[in-house]
Amino acid sequence: MAQLQYIKGYEGQYSASKDGKIFSHKTNRFLKPTNLKGYQRVKLRDSNNNQARKEKLVHRLIAETFISNPENKLEVNHKNSIRDDNRIKNLEWATRSENNKHAWTYGNKVYVKPYKKEIK
Repeated sequence: MAQLQYIKGYEGQYSASKDGKIFSHKTNRFLKPTNLKGYQRVKLRDSNNNQARKEKLVHRLIAETFISNPENKLEVNHKNSIRDDNRIKNLEWATRSENNKHAWTYGNKVYVKPYKKEIK
Protein backbone atom coordinates (compact mmCIF):
# COMPACT_ATOMS: atom_id res chain seq x y z
CA MET A 1 0.00 0.00 0.00
CA ALA A 2 1.12 3.56 -0.66
CA GLN A 3 2.69 5.57 2.16
CA LEU A 4 -0.16 7.27 4.01
CA GLN A 5 -0.18 10.26 6.32
CA TYR A 6 -3.13 11.56 8.32
CA ILE A 7 -4.85 14.68 6.99
CA LYS A 8 -4.78 17.55 9.48
CA GLY A 9 -8.17 17.92 11.13
CA TYR A 10 -9.20 14.42 10.07
CA GLU A 11 -6.66 12.35 12.04
CA GLY A 12 -7.77 8.75 12.42
CA GLN A 13 -10.41 9.14 9.69
CA TYR A 14 -8.64 10.06 6.46
CA SER A 15 -5.10 9.88 5.14
CA ALA A 16 -3.38 11.19 2.02
CA SER A 17 -0.91 9.29 -0.14
CA LYS A 18 2.09 10.75 -1.95
CA ASP A 19 0.62 9.60 -5.25
CA GLY A 20 -2.36 11.93 -4.77
CA LYS A 21 -5.10 9.73 -3.34
CA ILE A 22 -7.29 10.06 -0.25
CA PHE A 23 -7.83 7.00 1.97
CA SER A 24 -10.77 6.44 4.34
CA HIS A 25 -9.94 4.47 7.48
CA LYS A 26 -13.65 3.86 8.10
CA THR A 27 -14.22 2.06 4.79
CA ASN A 28 -10.60 0.89 4.44
CA ARG A 29 -10.40 2.05 0.82
CA PHE A 30 -9.40 5.00 -1.32
CA LEU A 31 -12.14 7.52 -2.02
CA LYS A 32 -13.38 8.00 -5.56
CA PRO A 33 -13.05 11.70 -6.38
CA THR A 34 -15.48 13.74 -8.43
CA ASN A 35 -14.22 16.09 -11.10
CA LEU A 36 -15.14 19.76 -11.50
CA LYS A 37 -13.37 21.80 -14.19
CA GLY A 38 -10.55 19.26 -14.16
CA TYR A 39 -9.91 19.43 -10.41
CA GLN A 40 -10.54 16.37 -8.27
CA ARG A 41 -12.70 16.76 -5.16
CA VAL A 42 -13.68 14.45 -2.32
CA LYS A 43 -16.28 14.73 0.44
CA LEU A 44 -14.93 14.22 3.95
CA ARG A 45 -17.09 13.72 7.03
CA ASP A 46 -16.35 15.92 10.03
CA SER A 47 -15.20 13.82 12.99
CA ASN A 48 -17.40 15.85 15.36
CA ASN A 49 -20.53 15.54 13.25
CA ASN A 50 -21.12 12.41 11.16
CA GLN A 51 -23.78 14.17 9.09
CA ALA A 52 -21.64 17.14 8.03
CA ARG A 53 -19.60 16.47 4.90
CA LYS A 54 -17.22 19.01 3.42
CA GLU A 55 -16.08 18.97 -0.17
CA LYS A 56 -12.31 19.39 -0.42
CA LEU A 57 -9.93 19.78 -3.34
CA VAL A 58 -7.60 16.77 -3.47
CA HIS A 59 -4.53 18.78 -4.55
CA ARG A 60 -4.92 21.09 -1.53
CA LEU A 61 -5.24 18.14 0.87
CA ILE A 62 -2.10 16.55 -0.60
CA ALA A 63 -0.13 19.82 -0.44
CA GLU A 64 -1.27 20.61 3.11
CA THR A 65 -0.31 17.09 4.21
CA PHE A 66 3.08 16.65 2.54
CA ILE A 67 4.51 19.94 1.26
CA SER A 68 5.92 22.53 3.64
CA ASN A 69 4.82 26.11 3.06
CA PRO A 70 7.29 28.37 4.92
CA GLU A 71 6.29 31.44 2.90
CA ASN A 72 2.57 30.88 3.59
CA LYS A 73 1.62 30.94 -0.08
CA LEU A 74 -2.11 30.52 -0.60
CA GLU A 75 -2.45 28.55 -3.83
CA VAL A 76 -1.31 25.14 -5.03
CA ASN A 77 0.11 24.94 -8.55
CA HIS A 78 0.17 21.82 -10.73
CA LYS A 79 3.67 21.96 -12.25
CA ASN A 80 2.73 19.98 -15.37
CA SER A 81 -0.60 21.86 -15.74
CA ILE A 82 -2.60 18.63 -15.53
CA ARG A 83 -5.29 19.45 -12.98
CA ASP A 84 -6.02 15.89 -11.90
CA ASP A 85 -2.35 14.91 -11.43
CA ASN A 86 -2.15 15.27 -7.65
CA ARG A 87 1.15 13.51 -6.99
CA ILE A 88 3.33 15.50 -4.60
CA LYS A 89 6.13 15.75 -7.17
CA ASN A 90 3.68 17.66 -9.39
CA LEU A 91 2.46 20.13 -6.75
CA GLU A 92 3.98 23.28 -5.31
CA TRP A 93 2.79 26.21 -3.22
CA ALA A 94 2.43 29.44 -5.20
CA THR A 95 1.18 32.99 -4.93
CA ARG A 96 -1.75 34.03 -7.11
CA SER A 97 0.70 35.85 -9.37
CA GLU A 98 3.01 32.83 -9.70
CA ASN A 99 0.07 30.55 -10.41
CA ASN A 100 -1.32 32.89 -13.08
CA LYS A 101 2.10 33.31 -14.75
CA HIS A 102 2.45 29.53 -14.87
CA ALA A 103 -1.01 29.19 -16.41
CA TRP A 104 -0.22 31.76 -19.12
CA THR A 105 3.17 30.18 -19.84
CA TYR A 106 1.76 26.69 -20.27
CA GLY A 107 -1.32 27.71 -22.22
CA ASN A 108 -3.94 27.14 -19.55
CA LYS A 109 -5.12 30.70 -19.90
CA VAL A 110 -5.80 32.47 -23.15
CA TYR A 111 -6.38 36.19 -23.49
CA VAL A 112 -9.90 36.94 -24.65
CA LYS A 113 -10.46 40.43 -25.92
CA PRO A 114 -13.22 42.09 -23.87
CA TYR A 115 -16.49 42.45 -25.72
CA LYS A 116 -17.41 46.07 -26.45
CA LYS A 117 -20.98 46.77 -27.28
CA GLU A 118 -21.41 49.11 -30.21
CA ILE A 119 -23.15 52.34 -29.41
CA LYS A 120 -25.58 53.43 -32.13
